[in-house]
Amino acid sequence: MTQPTGSGRRNFLVRLLQGAGLAAVGGVAWGGWLREAGQAPLALRPPGAVAAEAFRQTCIRCGLCVEACPYDTLWLATPGQGAPVGAPTLTPRE
Repeated sequence: MTQPTGSGRRNFLVRLLQGAGLAAVGGVAWGGWLREAGQAPLALRPPGAVAAEAFRQTCIRCGLCVEACPYDTLWLATPGQGAPVGAPTLTPRE
């Protein structure tokens, strides 16, 4: 019988390091998304919305308020805009 050359162990170590690298990249991406999804202190809520804490708990970010807005001033926030991602926001000057 021939002795294995160690390729099974090498394969295992390579796959282990690939998995650890993928988990690290995923963790960094998830952390960035969570930071963006947090409540921004200057984010304006739609007119007639409830208090800030209640609004954060009840808004499901479906976008129906954006469609129903008669003045087209509401929009859904995207990453990097300083508001929770997907939350309805308004531009006061419009």
